[in-house]
Amino acid sequence: YKNNFCTTVGSIVLTDTISRKRVIGVSTASIYFGNISDEVIESMLAEGEVLYCAGGLMVEHPLIQPYVLKIEGSLNSLMGICTNLLDTLMTELNQN
Repeated sequence: YKNNFCTTVGSIVLTDTISRKRVIGVSTASIYFGNISDEVIESMLAEGEVLYCAGGLMVEHPLIQPYVLKIEGSLNSLMGICTNLLDTLMTELNQN
């Protein structure tokens, strides 16, 4: 991701098992990186934790933080599930 960006796409489907009402949503988020040094990359690989992360994307890692230039969308979307979308869909599902 050095001097580049990464975009994640997530989706949520909620179904009320009694009424069978279903709501669906999609979220995207992008993160833009600066010039991540080779030393930082090597340190993260040596640490090993990044190897168990989807796409090797660890935006919350202290070594990466200085290289994050911009985030479009929510941090939750980048790290797993978009909680804003989940809240919106839960509200929609619970409406008459």
